[in-house]
Amino acid sequence: MIYLQKFYLKMKKIILTVILLSLYCTNSNGQDTCRLNYRITTIPFQYLFNDYSFTFEKVYSNRRTLGLTLGFKPSTQNEGEITTHGILGNYSFENYFNPFYNAITIGLNSKYYFSKYNNLFVDGNIFYGLWWFDKKNCSYNNIEDDVWSGIRTEKQNVYGLKLLLGNTFQIRTNIKIKPIIDLYCGVGFRYKTCKFETFNGTFGNYLFIPYVLEFI
Repeated sequence: MIYLQKFYLKMKKIILTVILLSLYCTNSNGQDTCRLNYRITTIPFQYLFNDYSFTFEKVYSNRRTLGLTLGFKPSTQNEGEITTHGILGNYSFENYFNPFYNAITIGLNSKYYFSKYNNLFVDGNIFYGLWWFDKKNCSYNNIEDDVWSGIRTEKQNVYGLKLLLGNTFQIRTNIKIKPIIDLYCGVGFRYKTCKFETFNGTFGNYLFIPYVLEFI
């Protein structure tokens, strides 16, 4: 456990150090735009939750992009009590704050800029996320939601789409690599399936046989 914590702290420092290198676009023709060739972007806020994602985009005709997003979230706890923040009020909705979970995400997106030199864009995004942990000795104690302990295996599949409206801001430099910032807002839809397996467990103060719970 100590080794994992040191590893993830070191990973955070490395990623934060190179953040400016992982948020850029290339400009080869000297135009005052950051929509040429390729872009690599990331969301630094997610690093606070040990969630790391990067989007690789190819720019077409200076108005459209096609991108691939890859992300991962490593587990930081292997046993003990599961502590969630109670923000969403349901255990199955709080996987993002659950330190027992590993996660991988893959997504496709396409931006469309409203004009060749206007940085206002609309962005369509579809994605899939897999959240899981296997055979971990853990407990959960939330009187309003549930109280249990045991050997636990969990898996969640998350499917979603987003429609965003935003603007690209370029940090002006004289070098070929141009740092950029995308600011956006929008709406989204998610569909989730869950499978929870418990062995050698207790529910409250009572023993119960192994069981599998699946729901959407």
